[in-house]
Amino acid sequence: NVTSASLSNISVPTDVAYNHYGNRMATVSSEGIVVWGKGGAEEWTYTSLIQVPDGHRCLKLAWAHPEFGSVLAAGIQQLAGGSSVHIWQERDFPGSPDESSWQLRARFDEACGPVVDLRFSPADKGLWLVAAGGDGAIRLYSCLGTLELETWQMQSAFQVQHQAAPTSIRVSRGVDSSSVPAAHIKEEARLVVQAEWNMSATTLATSCENGAVCLW
Repeated sequence: NVTSASLSNISVPTDVAYNHYGNRMATVSSEGIVVWGKGGAEEWTYTSLIQVPDGHRCLKLAWAHPEFGSVLAAGIQQLAGGSSVHIWQERDFPGSPDESSWQLRARFDEACGPVVDLRFSPADKGLWLVAAGGDGAIRLYSCLGTLELETWQMQSAFQVQHQAAPTSIRVSRGVDSSSVPAAHIKEEARLVVQAEWNMSATTLATSCENGAVCLW
C-alpha cells in the first residue's frame, strides 16, 4: 500500500524498479525520479526525489546490487532528440537538509535512440550495466572504480542483426567486444525492447519487438 499522503503531489508513474531486497522502489513521473521506502506496516512512503534536467524525461530505471551501495541507472531522453544513461548514487550524509541525497556520478551519451531497457549484472561479475537502445544497439558498460562510480568504460557495443534463419546454438562464454549471438530463437530479430542477464552473468538475453529472442 502507498499512503494517500505520499501520493498527493506525485503524478502517475510510467516506470517502476525495485531494489534487490524489495524494500525500496523508484518510480518515473513528471516530477522526476521518485524514491520510496517500505515501512513495517507494509506501506510505501516517499523518501527522496531525483530531479531530471529541464527538457529531458526519464524512460527507464534499474537498481544495482546493494553490494555497491544505493545506485540507480536512468535512461534519459532529451525532448529535442538524443538520449543518455545517468548513474546516480545515494549519499549517506547530504550536505544540507534541502540538498538531494542522490548525486549524479556518471553519464553516457552514446545512445542515439531512446533507452528502452537497463539491467545491472549480478554482483559476481562486478558493476556492469547493459543498455538497450531504440537505435537497435546493445551497449555494455563496466565501472572501473566501484567506490566513487565516476570511471566507466564501454566494453562492447553491437547491433542485433537481422537473421534470415536461426543459427546453431553454441556455448556462451560471456560478452566481450567481439560479441556474437549464442543462439537465435525465431527469425529476423529487430528493435530490442528488453534485456536480461542470467544468474551467473555469462549470458545476456535480448527480446525484440517482433517476438524474437537472442542469447549472447
